[in-house]
Amino acid sequence: MDPELALETGPLRTSPRTQVTATALAIGGFAMVIAGLLGFYVSRRNLVASPGANWVPDEVTIPNAQLVMAMLTALMSSLTAQWSVWASRRNYQAHTYVGLAVTFLLGAAYLNMLMFSLNTMNIVIGQGEWQNLAFTATGYLIALIIGSMIYLGLMSFRSFGGDLGPDGSAPLESAVLFWHFTVVAYAAIIYVVYIVK
Repeated sequence: MDPELALETGPLRTSPRTQVTATALAIGGFAMVIAGLLGFYVSRRNLVASPGANWVPDEVTIPNAQLVMAMLTALMSSLTAQWSVWASRRNYQAHTYVGLAVTFLLGAAYLNMLMFSLNTMNIVIGQGEWQNLAFTATGYLIALIIGSMIYLGLMSFRSFGGDLGPDGSAPLESAVLFWHFTVVAYAAIIYVVYIVK
């Protein structure tokens, strides 16, 4: 074999951003599901409810204050999650850990407020079309939030193991990207289903 034509041997170098790209593609798929859910909700509302009428049943009271407070809590958790990525890129372990701890605390509060709001509304599945569609969209959102917290938790353990720095922070960055997506998904679903009605 001609030595000039031989390929270099050595460890295979992979891009640390592969996980971020894969997470972005997964976010695209989840966003399409949300767009489909909200599109179906709006099309059914336009077919069933007369223009200008309230489609929400009279026995359902929507707790707007709790839903807005949950949105503010979600935004704060998004900021603290981004802070942990910023600290991780710069090898600031203490800031990374505090940012992740505060993100989990705010994320649990965010999920708690959403569940409290659902319990306050007394939505019963099968009671009507609005209840079914609202519970489906909100249930999907709750599943996304729980999945995002699990993903963030797993990537946090990698950070606890010392996976920090410009190259090592990509897994945490991908989990935070998914967390940001759940905050945007919350805003879209709450706006369409509970505010615009």
